[in-house]
Amino acid sequence: MSWSHLAVAGEPSPDLVDGTVADARRDPPDLVVGIGGGAALDTAKAVAGLLRSGTSVLDHLEGVGRNLPYPGPVTPFVAVPTTAGTGSEATKNAVISGRLPGAGAGDPPFKKSFRDDRLVAAVALVDPDLLAGCPPAVIAGDGWTR
Repeated sequence: MSWSHLAVAGEPSPDLVDGTVADARRDPPDLVVGIGGGAALDTAKAVAGLLRSGTSVLDHLEGVGRNLPYPGPVTPFVAVPTTAGTGSEATKNAVISGRLPGAGAGDPPFKKSFRDDRLVAAVALVDPDLLAGCPPAVIAGDGWTR
């Protein structure tokens, strides 16, 4: 058995998702596990959704990109949230941020969803003790509302 690791530093971009999928397709995994906050879970969810489809995340983003229907299938995805508030472990969408290829410096960035019922995690392991190790600012940010 083997595994690979990807650290996600911020909101996933199309380049991050598509690059990760391209690398993973060389030796496709049987399972994708996302551990972390919403950005990590959204990245894992998008990767799981695209590994077997042969498509790009830009093919399926709502309101930008090619607006193609998502063909599936999904590689099974397990979500292990370590923060609270995004709900990514229980939703059918992966939020992707960035700029469209060829966008100029004056073109605004986007924040859109790759959304399909098949993207919901097969299993979500929710353990509040994982939140206990987060810095106080992260915990406070997770509970912040308007």
